[in-house]
Amino acid sequence: MAKLRDSVKIQGKEVDLIIQEVALMKQLIKERSHPLSLLRELISNSGAREVGAKEIKIKYTIDEEGHIFEVIDNGCGMNYTGEEMLPGRLDRFLGLGLSSIIGMQSDEFSWKGLGSKLAYQSRKIEINTWCGSGDAIRVEVNEPWSSIERKLIPKPKIFMYKPEEERETGTSIKVFGHPPHRRERPFSIEGVKKFLSHRTFVGFTRKREDKPRIFLSVLGQTEEINFGFPELKFKESKEGTVFVDEHRTV
Repeated sequence: MAKLRDSVKIQGKEVDLIIQEVALMKQLIKERSHPLSLLRELISNSGAREVGAKEIKIKYTIDEEGHIFEVIDNGCGMNYTGEEMLPGRLDRFLGLGLSSIIGMQSDEFSWKGLGSKLAYQSRKIEINTWCGSGDAIRVEVNEPWSSIERKLIPKPKIFMYKPEEERETGTSIKVFGHPPHRRERPFSIEGVKKFLSHRTFVGFTRKREDKPRIFLSVLGQTEEINFGFPELKFKESKEGTVFVDEHRTV
């Protein structure tokens, strides 16, 4: 049985990350319900109220490494603490086991770390994030799924660097070759858009203040997606109850 911890070097300093038992993590990853489930989890992380993103960009392409997914937001960014009992947002995303800590509040849709389980079923993960103060953070995880298949814990590498001038806060997560060793035909922009609108935060049906703008790019074709479930139009009553005004058949 694999240990719950792994070491990562940050500018020569080793820190510990909490990792769930590898066999359980592998099983959870394999139970994904849809080929685009990774996008659902990453978008939920970016779209949570706690993140405060005003804009979310979703990108998909394919090359010799396989399917490549990227989600970019201009929210609060992910901080890193290296503290087991006081984890930052990046600790949660990488750690994979922090949802078991009692008393730690999750985000609106999910605890940071759920989406990363699916991201680890890939050839490579790249994360770039900045919280608005201090150093920016870049993370690389090479061949995470190959490690898991060999009952090893993936080893992220974390780099701290001075952010560019006038840089906005936010996070980009790019996943290469998800899932690895698969060569399905490319997804179409209509197929991805339908999934986003019906199965993710993009199709959020409740009233949302300051809803983010959402842009989708598939194989170089880009368009803005309307926020909210596409088949329903809502009308708000004076009491604040939301009623269905019209249902459209598609």
